[in-house]
Amino acid sequence: MKKTRLLLIGVLASLSLAIQAQNYLPQKNSFSLGGGMMWGIGNTKGGFLDKTGNPTCAEFIMDYRHYWGGDLAVGATYNFLTGNKNGNSLRCNYIAPTLTYRWLWAENKQGFWATLGIGYLHYKDEIYDNEFKKGHLAMSTSLGYEFALGKGVGMQIRADFIMSDFRYVNSGYYPSIGGNYEYYENWDSALNFLSLGVALMFGK
Repeated sequence: MKKTRLLLIGVLASLSLAIQAQNYLPQKNSFSLGGGMMWGIGNTKGGFLDKTGNPTCAEFIMDYRHYWGGDLAVGATYNFLTGNKNGNSLRCNYIAPTLTYRWLWAENKQGFWATLGIGYLHYKDEIYDNEFKKGHLAMSTSLGYEFALGKGVGMQIRADFIMSDFRYVNSGYYPSIGGNYEYYENWDSALNFLSLGVALMFGK
């Protein structure tokens, strides 16, 4: 009986090691889908973040990467930022080509990566029944840790930062609001968003 137990334990351990040996992160192409919590940082005037006390918002992320030699990748990212508070709302869409560098270890089962992107941010807010929307050039950086869950399947823990300076392009925003709400004459906003989240990745 004891020998049978030892044999069973040995078989299960060998099977577990064999399964783990087959796990690896995507090496050529990968697609990631995830989300997280987002906050505005920096100076804003007159926009959603300023008028609602900078609440915690949500971010949804999609990434694609094509790797060269396992370390360097070109790709694209799409980020959707959304927030609501007291009847006011924020919607942002960001899309950009990206360049990623990844460090792998543990037989390609774990990795750390950094990404840089320069693209287009479309900003829209609705504050006290006033709507404003504008598009502008933006830059993004991302840092993350990823680990394999299976063959070409992994999980990411990531931080994303998007920055765009609207201060010189939105002088036409003059909402006229009565009551206790006081707006600045010029909508002056350097938009900086920081998010923390997770994503599931697939590839080969």
